[in-house]
Amino acid sequence: MTLVALYAGFSGLGLNAPAIGFATLLPMAICAAVGMRSGVITAVASVASLLVLAWAEHRGLISGAGLLADLGLERRLANHMLLLGAGLACGAMVAQVLLIHRRAGAEREARFVGLLGIAVDTYWELDATLSATTIWRRDKDNRFVQLEQVLPAPWDQADSRFEAADLAAHKADLAARRPFRDLHARWVLPDGRIRHDHVSGEPRFDAQGALLAIGA
Repeated sequence: MTLVALYAGFSGLGLNAPAIGFATLLPMAICAAVGMRSGVITAVASVASLLVLAWAEHRGLISGAGLLADLGLERRLANHMLLLGAGLACGAMVAQVLLIHRRAGAEREARFVGLLGIAVDTYWELDATLSATTIWRRDKDNRFVQLEQVLPAPWDQADSRFEAADLAAHKADLAARRPFRDLHARWVLPDGRIRHDHVSGEPRFDAQGALLAIGA
């Protein structure tokens, strides 16, 4: 920014210098590469430079617009080409920053899925009508694979057992779209043994706030 301001001042063009266009690109590039605070500081410095150049032209210290007629066509074209190149470079840098953030987000999600696979071997979702259950099971590659069979709600399955009070409280949580924690569920296995589970889950909504499903 200092170089742009010095060029605008010593060339006499002031606010009319083609290089002034860099003052609009620099804050964006600094915001993307360094951070919002540095970008704001750069923008404030740019505003200060523009005010100084405007004051200098107003006081007659620099010629300003009067020198534009002396700029040849080739020079004006080259200036705009440089501005286009700078804009492309800033755009590429912003795109690279966004790509890094997306990759970091994908890595965090992959780590979460991996940790989830270590903690549980089954994930299920109850649909918005609370009548159908879709199940995912962890495979040997630690990925969750959706089963083709869709089951009734857990309390409507023949092998499920719930305490009446627990089930009533659970249904109240579901009706109120509230997360639930440590619901005690029992399942009767084919050999007659009882499997005990503690189930936790929370609702999942779309962008408009409508319930999509309840995962556990």
